[in-house]
Amino acid sequence: MAAAERPYRLPEDELRLWRATAAGAMRLLRARHADYAGELDAGLRTLTPVPLAGGSSAGHSGSAAEMFGGVTLSRPLHAHDLAETLVHEMQHSKLAAVMHLVDLLAEPGTQEPGARYYAPWRDDPRPLYGLLHGTYAFMSVARFWSREAAFLSDPAERHRAHVRCARWREAASETKEAMLADPSALTGTGRRFVAAMGKALAELRTVPLPASAVREARSQAEDHRARWAERNRAAATGS
Repeated sequence: MAAAERPYRLPEDELRLWRATAAGAMRLLRARHADYAGELDAGLRTLTPVPLAGGSSAGHSGSAAEMFGGVTLSRPLHAHDLAETLVHEMQHSKLAAVMHLVDLLAEPGTQEPGARYYAPWRDDPRPLYGLLHGTYAFMSVARFWSREAAFLSDPAERHRAHVRCARWREAASETKEAMLADPSALTGTGRRFVAAMGKALAELRTVPLPASAVREARSQAEDHRARWAERNRAAATGS
């Protein structure tokens, strides 16, 4: 076999880091988030490492509707971050499986056309398919950090968890409203599905958080929206 055709293998030291971080993430989830751990035990099949893009320090992860339980991701630095990523990506896999069986969108199967929605977690306008997926995933991310904060003794780490909970519960609530505001976008089943998410988010929003964390999350949201508007205005005008 030519060298270019050989499958890539992680160096042994990096493989040990992956294994240790993955084991730490699953210990954390089984101890503190039994429901999410159960989903992963039942559904997670493969983790495929990918390099950071262009030397970026920002992590990356993804999953495909056609490969249930498969996650591609750059190497996380901490077990907490991997736990969050696994929770996030399993929600995408679950929703993709549901959408193979049930039509939630009025125009099922059209993922890219009509990309017009603002998503607080993306730099580009999103189609309805992407908005629904992101809302469902980030609702669980917010719930993960809401629970996790109670276990963190370090004040800085606890504050970070509170900020992430506030940021993503508000983001998911915003996009849920955007989907329900378009009466032609969802099927009847889809509207009931999004309304059920709304009830879960309303309950999550009753969880008390420190005012400082809420302010920081709101500032992050405002900064993101401003950058998004500027970037997409420039793209639209070609400047």
